[in-house]
Amino acid sequence: MYIMNIMNIINTESYNNNFLKRFTFNKKLGSGSFSTVYSVYDKLNSRKVALKINKNNKCFKNEISILSKLRSKEKNNIIKLLETFYYDNTEYTILKMYDISLKEYIKTYSSSVEKTIYITRRINKGLIYLKKNNIIHCDIKPDNILFKDSKLNDIVIIDFGISLTKTKNYNNNVIQTIYYRAPEILLNTKFDSKIDMWGLGCVIYEIFYRVPLFPYKKTDELFLNQNIILDSPSSNFIKKYPTIHSFYDNINSPAYLLHKGLMYAFKHYKFLEIHDERRIIDLVLTCCKWDPLERPYPEEFII
Repeated sequence: MYIMNIMNIINTESYNNNFLKRFTFNKKLGSGSFSTVYSVYDKLNSRKVALKINKNNKCFKNEISILSKLRSKEKNNIIKLLETFYYDNTEYTILKMYDISLKEYIKTYSSSVEKTIYITRRINKGLIYLKKNNIIHCDIKPDNILFKDSKLNDIVIIDFGISLTKTKNYNNNVIQTIYYRAPEILLNTKFDSKIDMWGLGCVIYEIFYRVPLFPYKKTDELFLNQNIILDSPSSNFIKKYPTIHSFYDNINSPAYLLHKGLMYAFKHYKFLEIHDERRIIDLVLTCCKWDPLERPYPEEFII
């Protein structure tokens, strides 16, 4: 198959006319800040594919650069890039088609412990491959995990528009969807691929219990509930990350009351200990450690 280079801008009239005839649009698969994705039939190659229409040139180039680097014949649980091109001043990406997202799967199906662990292993295999290639995904969540079908065949990680190959000079505020945001991102400190492990921990919980672990859209609410669910961070962690005081020193903040031991209802409340499935909770707690130094890298994660 011919793979077009990202820098090859196709402007010929004949190609444009062929483009209009090439695809039959089936349905919209999703839309976000950076792109819209459609299920289409590619008549040129007689196949069903995902056509991604990109709205953000920087994210488009970043994703193509990363997916090109990750292209491999081996199964690595990463979405396969098939083709990229420009048409009418818009960037397009053609990707292998998958029928169901993990988000859709969670809404429709319940998962046993065994099935949750199976999915977790496949996602973690993808994270191992990313780390091997020095890539941080930066947005691990159910929306960005796809299955070939509801039987869980061929699980892949998608959406590399904000992924990183290095972390300097990057704004923490625009990475990780807030439900899955690691403490080091909240605290605007240095980070590495262990933010993806935090995201994985949140995803594990959501697969099994079918609700997000931290469903909060404001950073102060998120931080408070991380304190409640995981217990407050250690004094060593607080010393290591002084920006944490932006949450703890505001007397109007619930986190202040919790930190000072004044929210008695939560002082001895161990949210995760009420669950019966210890194997699932142990996996979640292994990934969702306050201190990234205490979290495993994907190749160290024992599932």
